[in-house]
This record gives sequence, C-alpha cells and structure tokens, in this order.
Amino acid sequence: ELTDEQKQQRVQLCRENLAKFQTGSWRLCDIITGDETWIYHRQIHHKSKNASWIGDGESPTTVVRRSKFESKNLFSIFFKSNGPVLIHCVDEGKTIDHNYYIENCLKLVVKEILKQRRSADTKGIKLLHDNAGPHIHYDVINYLTEEGINIMPHPPYSPDLAPCDYWLNDCIKHNLTDQLNEKSLARDIYVDNGYSNSRVDKWTSNTTSSIPAMYMYGQCYGLFVDITNTLYCSLFTYHQVISNSQRQGSNAWTIVAGNGVVALTSASLYNPRGIFVDTNLNLYVADSENDRIISFVV
Repeated sequence: ELTDEQKQQRVQLCRENLAKFQTGSWRLCDIITGDETWIYHRQIHHKSKNASWIGDGESPTTVVRRSKFESKNLFSIFFKSNGPVLIHCVDEGKTIDHNYYIENCLKLVVKEILKQRRSADTKGIKLLHDNAGPHIHYDVINYLTEEGINIMPHPPYSPDLAPCDYWLNDCIKHNLTDQLNEKSLARDIYVDNGYSNSRVDKWTSNTTSSIPAMYMYGQCYGLFVDITNTLYCSLFTYHQVISNSQRQGSNAWTIVAGNGVVALTSASLYNPRGIFVDTNLNLYVADSENDRIISFVV
C-alpha cells in the first residue's frame, strides 16, 4: 500500500505532465513507452472473466489454474502514438539485466527513432518506463542521456501509470489464442494504420520496422488473420469487409462482404465491427447497426 507521501508524489507528477501537454511544451508523438511482460502459450483469463452466475444448489463452474511450469516467453515491447517501435522476444534462458536492456532493446529503439525522424533525430524524445532495476541502472541512464533522450519521471509502485501495464499487456493477452510454442507466439503482428496512412502494417518479432501489408481507403474497425494467412479488415464507415492474401505478396484487396458485393439485401452490412473466420473459412461479422452477427462463406 502506498504511503501518503507516495500518493502525493503520484498526483504531483501527473499534474506536472498534464500541464506540459496543455501548454504545448510536450507532444504525445514524442513519447515512447516500453516494458517487459511474460506471455504464456496457453491462455487462461482473469478470474473476473471466468465468473458466472449459479443458481441455488448448483455447483460452481471449474476454473482452470495455471501451473507455474507452463511454457511462456518474455517479451520487451515499446510503442508510441503511431504504433509499435520494438517487439523483442527474449531468447530462451536469458534474463533482462541493464546490459541486455541497452544492447537488445534501447539501441534498437534508438535506431528506429533515427530511421523515422531523420531530420530531428532524438530531439524532444521522451521515454516512459517503470522503476524496475535494469531501467534505473546508471549505465542505462547514461546511455539515454548520451543519445539525447529524456527520461520521464515515474513515481514508485505505480504500474497503473505506465501504459504497458494498465493497457497494452492485458490487451495483447486478452486477444491471444493458445500457441504451440515460442515460434508461433512470435509470429507477425498486424496493426491498423488506416487513420493516418490508409493501410495495415505488418510487424515481425525482433524487428524495429514494419512493412505495408494492405492498403485501403479507411480505418479498420476489426482485423483478423485466418489459417490461410489471409488478412481481413472491417471498414466501419464504408459498410464493407475486405481481405488480402498475405501469401501472394500483394497489397491489393478484394471486397468479401457488404457494399460492392452482389448479394441479397438481407446480407448487406451497416457499420460492421468485429470479425472472425473459423477453420472452415466461414466469416462472421458483427453487423452493429442491424443488431446481428451475420456469416459469409469466403
């Protein structure tokens, strides 16, 4: 439990940071945040997600508990306002000390910053990470200082103030299915970049840059990759679902459901959201404004 002094420090730092954004001295696009997280190959959700109502006299449902020996991999993930900066899978048997953190994480992050900002280099860049031992080691602080990167102050025992802890890590784990091994876990990640660049980007583990996977004319509300490595995107505004085969190496797409497909009126879409494709290649679309889930054979 935090002391009164630690609570006050949290409030003070948050107010100071907010004021810097409000006055324009800080920009969100200049902030990079990162952290480490363990990702298990078998997904077991939080207790709250497994909760259910039971009637009088009924036995509670069985909740599977995780063994401490279950297979898992350690990831170090950095991101900023326009998407991932680094997705690094730590080698089996390795631990992250300050040397590993500098050589395998921070140097790759700096390399990506320089690639993205050739004219401004690291000027104005700020790094937000928690107070874990490797993060606050003097070698790490010296390296970041030499590279011209400012370290944002972070109050002690405050993971809820670090975006990786209160948002990203849980978001990733809630959307993962079971993985066979570390190779399947460290596969490609697809990121919607439609709002600013009208495309979906593909990131590969242990790389610091993405490549365009599919170009489109809007923002994807839902993304899904099926067992044939076909990428699907629901275009909320255009009432369509489009797809692209990643095996063919083309950025072009085809309309598979909604406006532009000759079909019965009953199969039209209005503001599609979540999408899912099963192993039989049946596409399921959350047709939000029609209050239904509708299926298509793709």
